[in-house]
Amino acid sequence: MIQIRDSIFETNSSSTHALCISMDNFYRFKTPEYKQWRKQANPLHIVGGEYGRSPQRPLVELEEKANYLWTAVLDIYSDYHWDNENKRSYYTCNNKDKVEWWKRQILDELPEGSTLKDNYYDEYDVRDFPWIDHAASMENFIKICEDNPRYIHCLLDDESFIEITGDEYPNFITAFLPYNEEQIINMPGRYSVYIKGN
Repeated sequence: MIQIRDSIFETNSSSTHALCISMDNFYRFKTPEYKQWRKQANPLHIVGGEYGRSPQRPLVELEEKANYLWTAVLDIYSDYHWDNENKRSYYTCNNKDKVEWWKRQILDELPEGSTLKDNYYDEYDVRDFPWIDHAASMENFIKICEDNPRYIHCLLDDESFIEITGDEYPNFITAFLPYNEEQIINMPGRYSVYIKGN
């Protein structure tokens, strides 16, 4: 990584993802209006996804953000294996307790009747496994959320979004912030940001 201008994160590698977290009303899910919404909204079925450097887009819908978060959890708590005898690669879960905790946290934010695909506990073929480009850079965010679950609620709030950009192009959030993947950056106003940069 080469930084040649002040307060600009630049990379010639793969991707920059900015998790832009609205800190307003982060326990809105406790209000009667939110509970009514959860009861009436159509159930969502979260299966994970593929999040690299393209297409460059913001994730704004609840289902999109939950898929991204679930993918990050699966990536962080999985181990890669290569079966040389059968010429096969696969993943296995390395911490079922953490994955179960995350499953409860995410489902608590979704409409009633929603599901998370969780059959990743046993051997799971690499071709079918959800992934985030350089997922290891999400580990700090996952740990922060485990220490302070309000960030999970905030990220899945209607006002939050995740912006995905790639290659050497900083997104409009990271263009004005020093790069720091160790913590959530508190911005002036209502948003905090976590930058996954590689």
